[in-house]
Amino acid sequence: MALQMLFAACLIIGSMSELLALQCVQIKVRFPHLNPEMTRLLTRTGPDMPSQCIRKKIRLDSLENLYKVPDTSTAEDLAMFAYEALRHIEVIFSSDLQPVYWDERKLDDFLNILNRKTQKLRECLGDRIPITKEAQEAESFVGTNVALNSYFQKMKEALKSEGYDDCAWEIIRKEVLYNLNWINHLVNRMTK
Repeated sequence: MALQMLFAACLIIGSMSELLALQCVQIKVRFPHLNPEMTRLLTRTGPDMPSQCIRKKIRLDSLENLYKVPDTSTAEDLAMFAYEALRHIEVIFSSDLQPVYWDERKLDDFLNILNRKTQKLRECLGDRIPITKEAQEAESFVGTNVALNSYFQKMKEALKSEGYDDCAWEIIRKEVLYNLNWINHLVNRMTK
C-alpha cells in the first residue's frame, strides 16, 4: 500500500513537472509570434513622436548592458529575466496617465497580451520565482534583478518628474519597444 502511494506521488510530481515543462515549451513557441504583435500594437498606440519631443531626453541605462546575460545562463534564468522585465513594463503601463491621444483600444490589446505573457512565464517558472505571490502582483513590483529594478525605477521616476507629460510617455514608449526587442532575443536564446 505504501509503495502504491509512493508510486502515485511520484507519478503526480512527474506529471506536474511535465506540465510545467510543456508550458515553458509553449512560451518558447508562442513568444516569438506574440512579440511582434505587441510591438505593432504599442507602435500604433499613438502617432510618431511629436517634433517637440525629439530633443527631450530622459537619462536611462544602456539596454545593451542591461540585457547582457552570461552565455552560461539556463533557460530558466532567461525566463526569469524576461518575466521580471515584462512585469516591470506591465506596472509602468498600468497607470491611467498615458497621453489622451493614444488609441485606448490598441493600448488595452497590448496590455492584455503583455498580461498573458507574464502569466504564462509565471506559470512556467512556478515556485522557482523567489518572490512572493503578493509581491509579484503588486503595483510597485520589485524583482530580484537589481539592474532591472534600477532601470525601470528610473523610468517611473522620469515619468513622475516630467509630470507624466506626453513627451515623457513617448520616450518611455520608444524605450519599451527597444526592451521588447531585447526580451525577444532572450527568449530566442531559450529555444536553442
